[in-house]
Amino acid sequence: MANCLSLYLWTVGLAYPYERYKSDCPSWDAVERAGEYAIANSLGVWGDRNAVKPWDYRRSK
Repeated sequence: MANCLSLYLWTVGLAYPYERYKSDCPSWDAVERAGEYAIANSLGVWGDRNAVKPWDYRRSK
């Protein structure tokens, strides 16, 4: 299972699940559910229309 901190960050919308590594995560289902919860409740980055995903930010530099 994803460690508690990671799962918490995803649940409250303070982190983006990084799909590139989902095959390495044995608890990706929990991560997806946490992300869906955050999205449905517009939590954290999901409630910020101007939020930029970290990989998009780095690519733009």
